[in-house]
Amino acid sequence: MFCQVAGVRHSNSDGISRQTFVRDVKVADVLGLRRERDNPHDPNAIKVLTHLEKQIGYLPREVAKLVCDCADKGWQFDCVVMKRDRRRDDESSPPVYFLDIMLLGAPSESCDLYRDLYCGSVLKNDIRNRYPKFPVRKFIPD
Repeated sequence: MFCQVAGVRHSNSDGISRQTFVRDVKVADVLGLRRERDNPHDPNAIKVLTHLEKQIGYLPREVAKLVCDCADKGWQFDCVVMKRDRRRDDESSPPVYFLDIMLLGAPSESCDLYRDLYCGSVLKNDIRNRYPKFPVRKFIPD
């Protein structure tokens, strides 16, 4: 499933702009996902995190609902950056970075097979080589 990370223009609770972290994200980077059940706007909210656990946004609402429903049934998800876009609202404004991501999900018992078939071992190994301490499977339920 493909989607764009939502909320990349906002700041985190510490006041730091998410653009600070989005600028450093590269294509093929693995991103973390963390469920945020106590979010007052959406009980299915899922934060999107860098490998340093810095929030860069959220999954779109409809995608988060689907991911939560599947995760509650034992599915696990990988999140990989597929595209990073830099745009300006107008010539005088600073550029804003947007991220398109791919979510790969499968029941826990078939995750490795699924990942090998659809993600390919080349990408999987590239991710593991870049971030050896950051697991490829990175969905944090709560």
